[in-house]
Amino acid sequence: MRFSDEGRYGLLAFVVGLVFAVVTLFSLTACAQNANGAVRVVSVTDGDTIRVNWQGREVAVRLIGIDTPELRPPEPFAQEARSYLQRAIGTRRLWLEFDREGRDRHGRMLAYIWLTSPTGARDPRENMLNARLLLAGWGTTMVVRPNDTYADLFAQLQREAKEAQRGMWAR
Repeated sequence: MRFSDEGRYGLLAFVVGLVFAVVTLFSLTACAQNANGAVRVVSVTDGDTIRVNWQGREVAVRLIGIDTPELRPPEPFAQEARSYLQRAIGTRRLWLEFDREGRDRHGRMLAYIWLTSPTGARDPRENMLNARLLLAGWGTTMVVRPNDTYADLFAQLQREAKEAQRGMWAR
């Protein structure tokens, strides 16, 4: 079977349109899974959880990749971790970056929390709260797959904090 020039161009237009539609759908899906949004902080719950105003609702956000001592029952350094997070946030607007899973088993949003838009300056040591908590020595790494985008960096930052005896690693 031979295609006429019109038939070939029609088929080519169809294939190009189909590819465009698939790429667009994939891009929109990726954006929905990794949507970034600026938020205002309502409160700091503890060293690894905050409450924010997200799309008109107050929601709990758990920092991905780190764990800090618990306030209840009180664990050593829990108050220091919470205070560090409160000081670092201040009255700033924050940006959330999501990984593969958006919520934990308690219904909290899971996010990397940035002090600047993650589409701008992407220096986690300076601009991501998850990384800064580890580097200051007030948290430990906690990898819960599939949310492991920064796992290697976080392990390195924890090692640096331990070697420098910062925060809870001080002797």
